[in-house]
Amino acid sequence: MKLTHEINSRIAADKFKKKDKAVIVEVFNSMLKGGSLDAYGAKAELAETQIKELCASAASGDIQARAEFSELLRWVVQPRLLERLELFNFLGQYKKIGYEDIPVVQTYKHSIAEARKQASQGDVAFGTLEKKDSLVGTVTLSTGFAINYREMQNGNLDKINEHVDQVVTDLMNAATGYVMREWYKQFKALGGVKYFKETAGLTKAALDETIKDVKRFGKVNLLGDYAMVSQVADYVGIVQAVGTATSARISDATLDEINRTGLVSTYKGAGVVEIPNAYNLTKLLPDGSNFDLYLPENLLFAIPQGQSVPFHVVRRGEVTSMSGNDVATGQEFARFDLEIGALVDPYAIQTVGVIADTNLEGIK
Repeated sequence: MKLTHEINSRIAADKFKKKDKAVIVEVFNSMLKGGSLDAYGAKAELAETQIKELCASAASGDIQARAEFSELLRWVVQPRLLERLELFNFLGQYKKIGYEDIPVVQTYKHSIAEARKQASQGDVAFGTLEKKDSLVGTVTLSTGFAINYREMQNGNLDKINEHVDQVVTDLMNAATGYVMREWYKQFKALGGVKYFKETAGLTKAALDETIKDVKRFGKVNLLGDYAMVSQVADYVGIVQAVGTATSARISDATLDEINRTGLVSTYKGAGVVEIPNAYNLTKLLPDGSNFDLYLPENLLFAIPQGQSVPFHVVRRGEVTSMSGNDVATGQEFARFDLEIGALVDPYAIQTVGVIADTNLEGIK
């Protein structure tokens, strides 16, 4: 299964052979981070010279050199990004396929059947298993930055490393935001048995009922933006006995936890996990009062541990790269693309719970 693909040049994708790539990429990565090159010995100086020569050729307009450098950047960006993408395994089921593969997820439906007493003159109904291949729609997410080959030719790589980190963060946030929105829209549209609630604020009744329903499939984790999981702390108190004051009693340890983190780690046996949600500094809210968020802040997912959940993510291929001039500004840009898709298995929606807070920004 071939995953490597470079947009500018088919040659560039094969330019750095496995033997050489390990050295030049590691040296380049270390240079970006300002680390020591001593561990690479004499190979470090050779790799550094090759990188600077590549930048010099790219700065002079050599298209092939630009494609090769774009590929070198990709090998630095990709491991950092793909490591973070493994977090999808915590939310659902994460699958990686090649470019030539069709994004399909196999889902299974168990017919409802129950054990009965066998009568000599009667028949017993047995359950059946139905397999269905579901095609996953994918989108391509893109990010990038303006690149200055002459600065890199002179060894000034500090800002490039900041750009690389921003590319990884931007693509990861965009991918997670897209996946969560798709899961919510598909989950809400599906019929059948499902544990789905929309409330004005996270209410105790909705939270307790969702945990009760999902807990029968395994230990529950509650996952969401800080705006959602922080509301769980409002319901951790233990009501005093009848005839006493109506205020809730909270242990010192729990109070200390709330003071330190703003959250509680568990609620009625369910783990409470915050999904980091960053500001998108390139996009404002409609009223201009603040920056938009990458992820919807109004969703809370109740996911059972050790259970085959209905949330699927497919990554098609790996990170692709290209570079070129912006006609309007004349700047040289490096672009990175990631193709990803999301699917909710209609046969397993009853294994999870979803709560949407209509008071918060996000999907309504």
